[in-house]
Amino acid sequence: MIAKRKTRKISWNFKLLIISLLFFTFLIGKEKENYKSPNRALFYSLIFPGAGQFYTKNYLKGSLFLLAEGSLTYFIFKAYKNNEKGKFSDLLWILAGVHIFNMADAYISAHFYRFKEETRLTFYYVY
Repeated sequence: MIAKRKTRKISWNFKLLIISLLFFTFLIGKEKENYKSPNRALFYSLIFPGAGQFYTKNYLKGSLFLLAEGSLTYFIFKAYKNNEKGKFSDLLWILAGVHIFNMADAYISAHFYRFKEETRLTFYYVY
């Protein structure tokens, strides 16, 4: 003989809970639309120069950091090949400073990504 399965009726409270969770998840998803993770931007800039700026849609700054670190790397290899130890050491320190500045800028740009308007410094002349 085949056993009958017991079916459970889902209460209205549980249905209301599921519907409200789905609704609030949708609202949170809309809020994250204008959000960029600062840690992710920092990690991208750590791996590749300017990638954190590209992630936060600051394409000009990302291109400048990529160009700066690329040209510094070229001059470092050139100084190493010509056996210029003093110049090689100085350029390495400059590259490290530019790279740290690149990561800090990406982190801060991701924090400021939510602002709709750019902050501009204006001067008003009073006559």
